[in-house]
Amino acid sequence: MPSIAHRLLVPLGRFFVSLRYDIDVQHDQNLDTESLNNGPVLILPNHPSYLDPVLVMASLPLKELPRPLVFSGTYRHVAMYPFLKAVNAFEVPWSEKPNREVYKASQEVLDRSADALNNGQHILLYPSGKLQRQGHEIVGAARGAYDLVQRCPEAKILLVRTRGIWGSRFCCQRTGGVPNLTRTLWFAFFTMFASLFFFLPKRRVTMFMQEIKRDDLPLHDKRAFNAFLDSFYNAEGPEPASHIPYHPLRRVRCADQQFASLLPITPPSADLSSLSSMSLQPAEATHA
Repeated sequence: MPSIAHRLLVPLGRFFVSLRYDIDVQHDQNLDTESLNNGPVLILPNHPSYLDPVLVMASLPLKELPRPLVFSGTYRHVAMYPFLKAVNAFEVPWSEKPNREVYKASQEVLDRSADALNNGQHILLYPSGKLQRQGHEIVGAARGAYDLVQRCPEAKILLVRTRGIWGSRFCCQRTGGVPNLTRTLWFAFFTMFASLFFFLPKRRVTMFMQEIKRDDLPLHDKRAFNAFLDSFYNAEGPEPASHIPYHPLRRVRCADQQFASLLPITPPSADLSSLSSMSLQPAEATHA
C-alpha cells in the first residue's frame, strides 16, 4: 500500500509540475510495471537540472516513492528540506576539499542505501553525481551506481533519460556553472505569479524509462558500466538548449539544433575513481 507521503506528495507534485511542464513519459515496450513494483528498484537518471528529481519522482510508475541521495547543500535548503525529509532522502556530505572524513561519511551513506535496497526499498541515484555542464551526460569515473548494482543483486535497475530541460534556469546552460538555487526559486515563483500560474507557457519534456536486466550490463568493469550508462543517456545526441519564457507575452528562444549537433562531446577532465560513492561536486546532485 502506498505510504502517506506518496499519497500526498505525488498528486501535489504532479499538479505543480503540470502548471509548467508538459511531460511525455515513454516506456520501453518490454517494461512490466507490475513486475517492477514487486521488489526494490534502483532508479538511475541523467541529471540536466535541479528539477529532475521532482519531475522523475512525479512520473515513475511505482507505488512507493524512491529515497533520493541528496547533497547537503540542497538537502538543508529551506525550500527543499521539508520535502526531502518527507520522502526520507539520504543526505550526502559535501566539502569543497574532499577529505578522509567526507569520504568515510559518503561511504556510510552508500552502505545505508545498499541496506535499504536489500530491504526492499527504492533508491534514486544520479550516477554522474553532479549536474550536467553541457547538453549531454558524462558519468565519468563516479562509482556510486556501479557499487550499488554490485551489492544489491535483487534490485531491479530502471534507467531514465530526460530531455527538454536543457536551457532551463535550473540547469548550468545559461551561465556554465551551477545556478543559485535560492535566487532561481524566487525568480520562478514571482514570474509564475505574474503569469497567474495557469497561463504559464509550458516546457515540453520527454522522459524515457527502461528496465535493464543484469545480464545486459557490463558488470565486469566500472568504466565499461559507466560507458553503458553514457550511451543510454546520450542515445539521441547532444541536446540543444531551449529557453521557454515564464510569461505568455514573451517569445520562446531555442538554440539552433544544427549548431548544437556540432558541439563536441568532451571526456571528463579528471579521474575521480578514488571516490567510492560519487563525484563530490557543489550541492547539486540528485536534487531538484
